[in-house]
Amino acid sequence: MVTATQLIAFVIRPFLAAISGGYTLYLKNGDWSLYNWGLVYQLIFFIFYFIGYLMIKKFKKVNALNLNYSSDGEEKRISYRLFKAYLLSVFLGFFSAILMNLLSNGKWLPTMRNVTVTTAVPMGKVLFPMAVLPLTMSIPLSFILYKKNPRFLPLSLGGVLFSFLLLSLLYQRGFILMGLIVIVFFANRFLKKIGYLKVGMIVLLLIFLLSIIRPVANIISYSFFKNSKNEVSSVTQIISTEYLMERIKHFFLYSPNFDSIDVWPIAISSVEENGLLGGKTFLAIPARFLTTKMRQNLNLITAVDYLNSYYWGNKYWDTSFGFNVILPQELYLNFGWVSMIFGLIPGIITALIDRWLWQISKLNIIDIYLIGAAFFTGGFIGEIGGILQWFVAFLIIGIIIDYTSRIKFNLNYNTYKFNRKDEMN
Repeated sequence: MVTATQLIAFVIRPFLAAISGGYTLYLKNGDWSLYNWGLVYQLIFFIFYFIGYLMIKKFKKVNALNLNYSSDGEEKRISYRLFKAYLLSVFLGFFSAILMNLLSNGKWLPTMRNVTVTTAVPMGKVLFPMAVLPLTMSIPLSFILYKKNPRFLPLSLGGVLFSFLLLSLLYQRGFILMGLIVIVFFANRFLKKIGYLKVGMIVLLLIFLLSIIRPVANIISYSFFKNSKNEVSSVTQIISTEYLMERIKHFFLYSPNFDSIDVWPIAISSVEENGLLGGKTFLAIPARFLTTKMRQNLNLITAVDYLNSYYWGNKYWDTSFGFNVILPQELYLNFGWVSMIFGLIPGIITALIDRWLWQISKLNIIDIYLIGAAFFTGGFIGEIGGILQWFVAFLIIGIIIDYTSRIKFNLNYNTYKFNRKDEMN
């Protein structure tokens, strides 16, 4: 997954930029040499990242993932817990989205705001992950529930479509893709027939489908609320070949989906003008859990705050809209190009996570959420503060869903009764 994202962001996107006559989102002072140096620094970082990964990674036989349990009582108990965890995830995501709508008077919709959703919604830093993460994890949970009992197929499909709808309205294509990628992971573990080539083709197909989600979300938002600040496309336009091709090109090049290379010129220009930061942004990482305005008032400036305010000025502090700053760029901001050797560390961590992923033989609810968190980290190459923030959110919500799914409800399902001490493994 890390290799695929690096390929798109630092190979395919630069090629498309060159073919398009030299296009970049955030070119600073018209100096293309900074763009090229960014490619060099990223390559050095990734070489050390790959070395660190190979130092730890051991390509042992993959454990088969088994959903069958030793006794009939345990089998029914686990099926019931999966069923409850799935429904709880969908309900928590839906309930949080309803709260976001009520507290913001509908301004959580992308067509009705000009700031980030966490800024537009009161308590958005809490409610947004409470909506997004359970909805995301309900996607793989629905697949596992179906694999456990095919009779749940209509319920699973209904929940997935509902999660797709809410995540699309939240403009969270990345989380939809993440949920589908986790399904591919589980399918590979169950079936053991999906190779890397097929996985790559599946991911490309998913990216293609996700490229049209945003205009579809605009249509849904406009149809329900009749209040749009953005241009809303027609259904006829969306299904046209010309529009689809334009959306794909926009998805890869003209949008910030893979804009990491575009941020490098800003990072390099900032160092040239203001010097190295000496680790200040790393010390501010815990403040990533606060809102943008709170970080500004407390002068706890993260790498994202520093570079976005450098480039956008007060516009960033007012709207919170901006680009992400990945780990190599933050290292460069603080310690210069020599710090690219620290790519060894995330490479080692990723290898350890991979070893855990491929050694899992039986699942419990918290493990399913942790698997989602593991994929979300993206190999710890992205913005470290954001990764840690979302990882903690995954963990907390996973614990809540896991604990709640153990609670015994008196619903006359005598065959599904269980004790809190029961474990899935």
